[in-house]
Amino acid sequence: MKIVTLLIVVFMSTKPYYENLLGKPISEIKTSYTFFGEKDIDDKKPYLIGDFTFFGNQIKHGVLFVLDDQKLIEKIRFTAPVINRTTFDAIVDKYGEPDEMTKKDKVTTFKPVSSDGISATESVFTVIECTFDENPLFIIWKKNHYQIKITIKNEFNVSDVEFSATQ
Repeated sequence: MKIVTLLIVVFMSTKPYYENLLGKPISEIKTSYTFFGEKDIDDKKPYLIGDFTFFGNQIKHGVLFVLDDQKLIEKIRFTAPVINRTTFDAIVDKYGEPDEMTKKDKVTTFKPVSSDGISATESVFTVIECTFDENPLFIIWKKNHYQIKITIKNEFNVSDVEFSATQ
């Protein structure tokens, strides 16, 4: 059985710039924030939790740091409230216009699936370019050493946000 580590913290800053944490050792994060506890759960995916914001939106579900083999942060993931026009404009002010913005186009596969007694419907679809006003599903910024990907899930009123290091 693999031993893993769960790290629980509160961000001391209300406006962390997540891209600045990419490539840093998790040990640096551990010494920079106050930890409420530590439990052996996953060395490669420590989960940090606390009250903080993402462009003015309160985040209360925590942040997942994905680490590489040297325990350097390679991805930062969290769930935010659905990205609205005000939030989008603030993100554009900081990072510039997105490199990609796409929405669902045509469903190519739609079939029921089940596993371990749980039933769901699987759908595969194509995407097309769009504007923010056309309700994008994916918004992507590609920067020199990192990428930001936002998946807007209007049906759940949330957006999944991921900062990832690039080569």
